[in-house]
Amino acid sequence: TSSAHQCADWEGRWRELRPRTQFDLGHIAPALEGLRSELSSWPGGALSNGVDQVSEVWCYVPGSGRGYDVTWLAGLSPRHHSIGLDISPAATEAAERWSSGTNARAHFQTSDFLQLSSPPQSLPPPVKSPAPGGYSIGYDYAFLSCLHPDQRRDWALAHANQLRPGGVLVTLIFPLGEWGAGPPWAMSF
Repeated sequence: TSSAHQCADWEGRWRELRPRTQFDLGHIAPALEGLRSELSSWPGGALSNGVDQVSEVWCYVPGSGRGYDVTWLAGLSPRHHSIGLDISPAATEAAERWSSGTNARAHFQTSDFLQLSSPPQSLPPPVKSPAPGGYSIGYDYAFLSCLHPDQRRDWALAHANQLRPGGVLVTLIFPLGEWGAGPPWAMSF
């Protein structure tokens, strides 16, 4: 399945989507919110509020949709920044509208996460995104299930290219089960 074909599919879905319907929860994923204390104590201090190895913590969320999780991650502390990436321009526009004025450290960009070889570069001045491989946190809530199973290796490589050594990838695997066509594509452990 080509990225251009997927973009057309998701663009159409986002043009029709209303908040709190289909794949838009209308709020932060409860499972992510439940990880707040665990995130603050992981090895390497990626999210600790104390002194650690990084002065800024950068997070990215592929398939970010309306950006609820992106905005929440940027609000973990004054040094957290996050960027939401979505292949659909309509999703990016919806995220920018929804998050307008809520957190200046939450950013959104229309891009194909699987094609990124370096961090997104279109952030407004004076914000500078991290160097390649400089993200502390990657967060995937069902993005993987939106990709054809043939693209799972590309998914893994894209995350490996974005995370810094010691960075963490939080992945909420959903939906679990077995069936044919997607998206969502069936997931298993």
